Amino acid sequence: MSGKSEILVNEPRSGSGLWNWNIQIDSQGVGWIHPSTVNQRYKVCDAGELITREPKNWLRTDFIDVKNAKRLDIEIHYILLNCPITGTSKFCKTYLTLYSYHTDTKEPPPDPTKVMFQKEAAITPKSLPPQGSYKTDVFYGSLVTRARGIYLAFLDQGVCITLTKVVISYRYCPEIVGTLVTFPRTVAPTNDSDLAHQEGKCADVNSVNKGVCLSNGEWNIPDDFACLCKAGYELVNGTIASLECKECPRGSHKSTISNSKCLQCPSNSISNVERTACTCDDGFYNFKTILEAGCKALPLAPLMARITVVKATAVIISWQRSPDDKGNITYAVYCFRCNSGDYKYCKEAYDRQVRFSPGKENITGVTVTVHGLSSSSFFLFRVYSVNELNQQEKDKDKWNYAEVFVETKGKVKCE
Repeated sequence: MSGKSEILVNEPRSGSGLWNWNIQIDSQGVGWIHPSTVNQRYKVCDAGELITREPKNWLRTDFIDVKNAKRLDIEIHYILLNCPITGTSKFCKTYLTLYSYHTDTKEPPPDPTKVMFQKEAAITPKSLPPQGSYKTDVFYGSLVTRARGIYLAFLDQGVCITLTKVVISYRYCPEIVGTLVTFPRTVAPTNDSDLAHQEGKCADVNSVNKGVCLSNGEWNIPDDFACLCKAGYELVNGTIASLECKECPRGSHKSTISNSKCLQCPSNSISNVERTACTCDDGFYNFKTILEAGCKALPLAPLMARITVVKATAVIISWQRSPDDKGNITYAVYCFRCNSGDYKYCKEAYDRQVRFSPGKENITGVTVTVHGLSSSSFFLFRVYSVNELNQQEKDKDKWNYAEVFVETKGKVKCE
């Protein structure tokens, strides 16, 4: 789809009054000469032999509303006289300098002799004509906008030049209206490394079509202008005349913007509200992605946990491995002190006061010795089965464990 340009300035305008820009003269000559009904061009040529100092003559445009353009294209038609061999000031130049002033407000108009304008380019032919001869040429340039509006200015420092036409424009990608998708008019970006992505309006509200507006004002859109169902929706009817995207059924999902079908969630999982992914059911977990590894329950508790030795300040606990232990499960032992001989009242964590051998966690064997217990006291021990899934559940009450209740012996008094 070819690009379009909107013209912001086109001087001289046909049939709508004279071309009339602001002039600032600082020269021994006449400076810029305004257009007339006879000659609708701006002209300057303060380069005669009577000129003894360098001219500084400014020609400034009116305020130009850039209309949200990111970059302006500048086209300047001119006729330049190469400095004659004789009868010319030593300040004679073969170029005209273009300046810019970016601003959000129209008033007050900036004075280039008092306000800092930014130099943009030197306007001169690639090859000069013979001295004393004229050459007709066109300058093409561009500049990036930095405000809502801009003033341009031309600085003459001794050039003989006639501006015959000035055109300032910007590029945009035109509106596209189709049966299934419509793209709005979009201002072209500054360059193709900063592309203007635009979402098209499809016939079905649950579908999208993304196009890219290039810096030259051309659309980059798939050849078939296909609308694609949003994530969480699948195509149920797609023809040249209609398009229908339907939400994925419960228990299925689709994470991509495409016209592919929804996929069933793995076992022990359900689709989220948006139908764009799957989440594990309560009591099931995953340590990779659900689609890669599915959702699994925490490992089953160890079997046959029991106290094998009881002393006044130490006990030995042993158990059989969890039925899920295939070499990827470790065990952890936690200690709770009880207020009475009823295991229901064992809430006080007692791990800091005791020592576990070979350790409290990451136990690969099936026996632990606990030292530092109080004598004649009641304790509850929990033996947990642990693998990588337990990291997803912070509440240890939901982990699977075996319990052992014990009363330590009293200390033996020596007579």
